[in-house]
Amino acid sequence: MKLSKMLAVVGLSTLFFAGCCSVSDEEYAALDALQNSVNQKHNTISQLNGKKADINKQIADKQKKLEECNQLKNEVNKNLNKIQK
Repeated sequence: MKLSKMLAVVGLSTLFFAGCCSVSDEEYAALDALQNSVNQKHNTISQLNGKKADINKQIADKQKKLEECNQLKNEVNKNLNKIQK
């Protein structure tokens, strides 16, 4: 007898929570739209991070070239100073 009452309570509780906690089609559609938006944002972030990496590489290459030019300039200035003395 107690088992049947317990099953009845569990069954009614399940029906109650299922009715109260169900998600409508509109809510599913909104969640899908939100997930699509998030995925697009992640793709955009990935693309921008790729561009950022390319730009950082270009900057590093130009800084290396600038350092080489400065070293050459310093060497030329040293040689000019030697000649002028």
